[in-house]
Amino acid sequence: MAAARPQSSFVKDILAARSGTALAWALAAMLGYAALHPELNIFEGFSLPRLVLTLAFVAICAVYWLWLRDAARAARTESASFARAAAPTWPVLAAALVSPPISSDPLLYLHYGTMALEGKNPYLFPSSALTSPFSSSVVWDQTCAYGPVALASFSLAARLASAFWGVAALKLLWLGAHLFGGYACFRLASERRTLLTRAFLFNPILLLAYLVDAHVDALVAALLLWGCVAMTRDRGRLALIAFAAATLTKGFALPALGFWFAWALSRRRYAIALSGVWLLAAIVALLALTLFPTLSAWQSLLNLVPNTGRSIQHVLLLLGPSLGFDGPRAAALYSWLARGAFVVAAATLWLRALRSPDYGASLLARDFALLFLLACLFVVPFVPWWYSALVLAATLWNRAAASLRSVALVYGFCTAITLSAGSGLSRAGLIGALLAIVPASALLLFFAWRSRAERVPAASLSDMRVSDNPTG
Repeated sequence: MAAARPQSSFVKDILAARSGTALAWALAAMLGYAALHPELNIFEGFSLPRLVLTLAFVAICAVYWLWLRDAARAARTESASFARAAAPTWPVLAAALVSPPISSDPLLYLHYGTMALEGKNPYLFPSSALTSPFSSSVVWDQTCAYGPVALASFSLAARLASAFWGVAALKLLWLGAHLFGGYACFRLASERRTLLTRAFLFNPILLLAYLVDAHVDALVAALLLWGCVAMTRDRGRLALIAFAAATLTKGFALPALGFWFAWALSRRRYAIALSGVWLLAAIVALLALTLFPTLSAWQSLLNLVPNTGRSIQHVLLLLGPSLGFDGPRAAALYSWLARGAFVVAAATLWLRALRSPDYGASLLARDFALLFLLACLFVVPFVPWWYSALVLAATLWNRAAASLRSVALVYGFCTAITLSAGSGLSRAGLIGALLAIVPASALLLFFAWRSRAERVPAASLSDMRVSDNPTG
């Protein structure tokens, strides 16, 4: 009987994948219908097709939660390889891959890639400076906010000069990044690696963000995870290169570099910290001589969408007229206070890491996820729902972030459920913003209170304090 358990577990996982696959393919078919009938504006306001799509997504998340709960409770034999651990996921990955994207961001990527191919520096010129096959789908007329690593990927896909094939190429690139990230989870997990790998690859929030909507964040997550793998193998410089590449893909990965220096200094590895300074200085100098010759070009990486959504600022703007206060002024004042508090929180986390002699990859990923989650919940005025995917990527495999993982799952579900940008000025926009903020914030505060009440060392948001095993 005991010998049959691994096979039965494997079959059960396949059956769970098939139940999710049926829903995933149904969602893909409905997204295909929406793409073939743009005149219906399914994702604008309330409509029956949008309700059906939302219910299908909720059902997929429910299947995932039930499978994750059952798998976490069951005793399982570990898969001998990543290929076997990932085997049940391929039908769901295929469904996500063929689903048309909801967001127009992939076309924006292709437009910036075309600008680079045509010799028009997208960090110096706004998107309107060039007409391309993708121009009609570009929403924001601004310079490129994505880093040069991302731009290189965009340019590669833009060579196809076709919206269909270009988006398909991006999806294949991000599929590779997602699998690469899954393999990193397999390498990072010291126990239950099969479960944690599948939890990453199966996760509907990650699939919707990375494969359905084809967001470049898939590459950011993979690079951050492999930086953590390098740290557990005591390859500090390789970890720094991975974190730098993630930052050069999308700037919000920058805190990982700060936490890397805290790791190096906490271990008194001053030589490697100094070499890290020289490496980053060389990268900045090279970029200054090529893509970023002016200060305005560097500022392009800080371009924020001139909008609000899924944020406290958005709630203040919407409630202002009803409650009789100046919404824009209240939002501006709150933003100033929130940024100051965020700087204090970031400095506190960094100093705590600096004083921790056992600081390593798991704790770095936890701190990065916590800081990014705080920014999304309380600081950033416009929070796209797919930002939650990066918090999930840093916590799903991480036994040092058990409580934070629960918050990330709730936050990801509550932000993605609306299947929209979340920037509407109607009552639905207010409900979407509150749904994104309140449940995750309440759960985060609860875990913080419980952690303090139980007098956990370092008063962290994790359920345990761990040391990274340099041998795996």
